[in-house]
Amino acid sequence: MAIKLSDALQRVKAGIADFESDFQADYASSLDPTEVSSSASVAAPLTSIDQPSVTRLKLQEIVVPEARIRKYFDAEKTASLVRSISRYGFRGVLWVRPVSGQYHLVAGGRRYVACQQAGIEEVTVEIWDITDAEAIQLELLENFQREDLNPVEETEGVLRMLEVTLGLNRSEVITLLNWKARQQREQIASDKTAQSRPSADQPDTDNVIRKEADVNDERWEIVESVFKVIGKFSPESFRTNRLPLLNLPEPILDAICTGKIEYTKARLIGRIKDEQQRDVLLTEAIEQGLSHEEITRQVRQLQSDQPTLEQRAFRTRASRILKRLNTTALTGRSLKKAETLLSELEALLSSKE
Repeated sequence: MAIKLSDALQRVKAGIADFESDFQADYASSLDPTEVSSSASVAAPLTSIDQPSVTRLKLQEIVVPEARIRKYFDAEKTASLVRSISRYGFRGVLWVRPVSGQYHLVAGGRRYVACQQAGIEEVTVEIWDITDAEAIQLELLENFQREDLNPVEETEGVLRMLEVTLGLNRSEVITLLNWKARQQREQIASDKTAQSRPSADQPDTDNVIRKEADVNDERWEIVESVFKVIGKFSPESFRTNRLPLLNLPEPILDAICTGKIEYTKARLIGRIKDEQQRDVLLTEAIEQGLSHEEITRQVRQLQSDQPTLEQRAFRTRASRILKRLNTTALTGRSLKKAETLLSELEALLSSKE
């Protein structure tokens, strides 16, 4: 059965702000003990759900579900948290829920990883008796509040939240988003037509089509409430700007997820059809820090002139070698050999001018 968003879920979003402030110090780079929270208070629970029980669990007793939305953690922030926990101990709390005799992690993914790396054996937990759908909603809202998800995880997360809230599969959710966009386009076209010629009686709509539209209208109210809770983008901006990310090739998705490239630049690179050319441009964009404008220019060049792959691969290799030369202190025979090679290269280039 579909789960509708309620005022209780809105309160959870507000409560997570308090949850964030309780553990803000765990994310700071400083190791000052005054910045490590000693509080174990958490956000207000969902209405109609029993108060959680507080206890201590061995870290190995906590299961991290494979289906969790967040899979990537910033290495520097995690290392900072590990240092803090190693020095002052873990004073925070993890949220878990009982599932088939086990305790599944609901909130606190980075803290869990940091505790593992710091060698913490036992932690304080709050055990929440919530459903699969509520766990997904709570995880998403916590991560959206922290703004820790990368664009791909955000996109996957919003889709999952819509799936569990509407009781639909992913394909059906995407179909619903496209249906609303098509309906809005048709309405605009209809309004323009009505302005240009006299009104006429419209034919009666087929009952089946009308019923389908009624169902979609009801679902769309839920969609709008979901995006209102998330508070980050509209349904249409999500459909046009975020959904296309999921169609990008795996190397580009991985670069986005690991923070190597911005998703707006990645989408530009994804326009290149040739896999080898696309991979070369992706490497150049990351290693050379190409701007949005530079990537746009190269994409257009590739789509028009189609320079050879060998030329682009050569430029990438040459750039890497120059970087190494600038950071490597050559001496003796190595330096003389490098000078000889550079002289030969200069002579070669001069002959081509």
